[in-house]
Amino acid sequence: AHKTGEWLNEQTPIKIKTHGRYAYSLFRYGLDYLADQLYRQVEEAKRVLKVVILLLFPLEILNEGGSVKMSCTEGISSV
Repeated sequence: AHKTGEWLNEQTPIKIKTHGRYAYSLFRYGLDYLADQLYRQVEEAKRVLKVVILLLFPLEILNEGGSVKMSCTEGISSV
């Protein structure tokens, strides 16, 4: 995280306060960046997974909670 913070500081410097210190540490800067990147990857994977599920199982319906609700009896007429 510290090395990442150093690299980020070269790209976009951290604001230096009036007492001459960084507004936050290089470690924190790097850690926040890494956490944000991981979060974005997880969210993208969730979106892709939802699309794949909808393509593979078109009879399933997504409910409001975002989970998959099975509908095995749709399209089957009673005898």
